[in-house]
Amino acid sequence: MILSFDIAIAIKNDYGSYNIIESSLFQLDSLFMNSTIVTFKKQKNRDILLKLICPLCGERHSYVCNFQEMINRNIIILGCKKLGTPVIYLGRTEIICDRIQKYHRIHSGVCAIL
Repeated sequence: MILSFDIAIAIKNDYGSYNIIESSLFQLDSLFMNSTIVTFKKQKNRDILLKLICPLCGERHSYVCNFQEMINRNIIILGCKKLGTPVIYLGRTEIICDRIQKYHRIHSGVCAIL
């Protein structure tokens, strides 16, 4: 089995769509170093602490993701703790891009109907 450390992160923005960022698991903390919305920190036990200001409810949510789980799983979905709606998708680039494209197609179709 070939391990890939490349990851895509889709973060919901204030307009209801997702911004996709492609990176490596080892560059996450430096990628969001100057961000006030999302922060990543590596813990001593190899977990990753993720904090974000939720675009849906406006509160700060914290999540702990296991490093090994991030490598082994195709996708990890993190949602708003109040509403349960997905806010962040983490995982393999092609899977995240497919998921977000489906979301945008469905969302634009619903908007067209309204």
